[in-house]
Amino acid sequence: LPTADDFFAPHVDPQTALALRVVETHLERMLPKSTMRVLTPYLQGARKALHGKPVEKWLDKVRLIPRSQQLLPPSVDGAIAGVVHEALLEGRQIAAKYKKRGAVRAKDVDLHPAGLVYRDSVGTLLARADKYGDIYQYQLHRFVDANLLPAKATLPPGFDLDAYIRDGELAFRIGDEIALELRLEDDVAVSLEETPLAPNQTLKPRPDGRVALKARVMDTLILRSWLLSFGARV
Repeated sequence: LPTADDFFAPHVDPQTALALRVVETHLERMLPKSTMRVLTPYLQGARKALHGKPVEKWLDKVRLIPRSQQLLPPSVDGAIAGVVHEALLEGRQIAAKYKKRGAVRAKDVDLHPAGLVYRDSVGTLLARADKYGDIYQYQLHRFVDANLLPAKATLPPGFDLDAYIRDGELAFRIGDEIALELRLEDDVAVSLEETPLAPNQTLKPRPDGRVALKARVMDTLILRSWLLSFGARV
């Protein structure tokens, strides 16, 4: 196998090294530890290849920031996160101790991991509990312990991670799709014209100076709290 020095020869495009630096900065928590171990020499080589190059300064000039109030990330045990990542990578079950919100003590549960979703600073494992058929949500910071099992994970037939997210399950879904109609102040309408609420959204000026918005969206708690945040402007 080539070494990092072989891979990052002087003629290699610095953009490749830059891409790996972005991976190291923003995606490290999302990748399995086994993958990060493999990438380590390449990440080290990327830093070496970028040193002194003009493109290195790009990292000092670009930032990703949350749209909402920024919160500090919860504490997650690195070993537990590693087990979760490996289980997803290999399609295996995990034996875990999970402490629900407000619970006095953790409970033992065997899980069939289906997917891992990060919203801002919180990681959520989607998994089927061994005794039940449906997919449930388990936040990574509430795991007390986790161990990889040899048995293969079995998921509900036809489970699709993107469809699960699209259906609003991670937005605390209340009901089905609704026909939403809003009356917006002009500044809010401009913002939603630039970043629409949904592909089917329409905006139409009203005689009272406001703008009428219509869109079909899932009825979720996140949608409702977002609407309330505008106060009388919506």
